[in-house]
Amino acid sequence: MIFTTIEDFKTYVGGAVNQSLEIDSINPTVDAAFEQYLRPWLGDALADAIIDDPSAFTALMPNVKRALAKLTMYKYSKIGAIQFSETGMHRVETDNVKSAYKYQEEEYALSMLEEGFEAIEQMLRFLDLHEEDYDEWTTSDAYQMHNAFFLRYASEMRRHYSKYVTRYAYESMRAIIEQVECFAIEAILPPALYALLKTNHIATTSSAHEKKAVNFIQKAITEFTIYEAMQRLWVKVDGDRLVHHEHVDNNLRSDNARAEGQAISLAMRHHNLRANRWINQLLVYIADNQSAFPLAFCNAE
Repeated sequence: MIFTTIEDFKTYVGGAVNQSLEIDSINPTVDAAFEQYLRPWLGDALADAIIDDPSAFTALMPNVKRALAKLTMYKYSKIGAIQFSETGMHRVETDNVKSAYKYQEEEYALSMLEEGFEAIEQMLRFLDLHEEDYDEWTTSDAYQMHNAFFLRYASEMRRHYSKYVTRYAYESMRAIIEQVECFAIEAILPPALYALLKTNHIATTSSAHEKKAVNFIQKAITEFTIYEAMQRLWVKVDGDRLVHHEHVDNNLRSDNARAEGQAISLAMRHHNLRANRWINQLLVYIADNQSAFPLAFCNAE
């Protein structure tokens, strides 16, 4: 059991959880959230080890609990106010406590979802920094999935596009990131150079020239990914935020100022143009620094 007391659980979600909420009531949701959201990034071996003995992972557990508590509340917010009896489904209300309004429920759920995904990113950063201590992780498919792309973190996308890109939006675009990297980056670089740049980037051993090349690559991937995602209507610009576009109860979770028609067409054209400019910058930079990128040229020894 990852959370043994409600006090422990409250440490990671704050005062929104009342003391009257019992840990036994939410533990089934804790288990479901762990399986759905955390196991894919921890890998089966590490996830099973954590479940078997959380006390063996003292340094890692605050990162796990932070993500798990918030994502548990996201899932629990959908069912917490509902009870079943012989007469069917009921909403729980008392003389002193009324159910939240629908918009309050949705805003709270979205907040927990986005904060939970940001906490997953922080958990992955911790594992990256201490991977030598977690053999179960470094030998897992989860580790390979995490290190599959040049653009591994939403924070990297924020740096290249907007500080308001959420990890939740990033997750919705991972399939596009994979396709963009394959067809826009891997296809234009010699295989040996592509492999070297990625290997050194993940190992944080890149030279100064390689870091600059990876910076161009990340910028291009970011622009192409947003272009493709907007084209497929997977994400949208909501004010100053890039958000995942989804429906909840036949209503858009975030529907203010949704760009349409000419506005969305101009935005897509802008991202496509900028992406191609960054690709050009990458190729020019490699050509201007042949000694730093010998694998890019036919006469390399």
